[in-house]
Amino acid sequence: MIPPTLKIGAHTFLVHQVEKNDLSDSNIAACIDRDRQIITIPADAPASRQLELTLHECVHAMLEGHDLGDKEELVCVLLGQSLALFIMDNPKFFSDALKTLRRS
Repeated sequence: MIPPTLKIGAHTFLVHQVEKNDLSDSNIAACIDRDRQIITIPADAPASRQLELTLHECVHAMLEGHDLGDKEELVCVLLGQSLALFIMDNPKFFSDALKTLRRS
């Protein structure tokens, strides 16, 4: 489940889940509005796709101020896909890591 807000750097982004046809462009799977701090993802996508798209948009937010030019989208696609798979394939790692961090 994707939470309704995500903290990225110094900012808190709202996560809006909308119907696919409510996205501004039918060719866009998800989007981020950095100025308004809103990430928009399709509500009807499978959970794994929602995770991938959310991570993709989060990477865009994390890259704010770093000029990657036309490479930024490729970086976001690769990291969104790779991080989603890593998280899904290693749930115990994340569970254990969070327990360790809470004890610190």
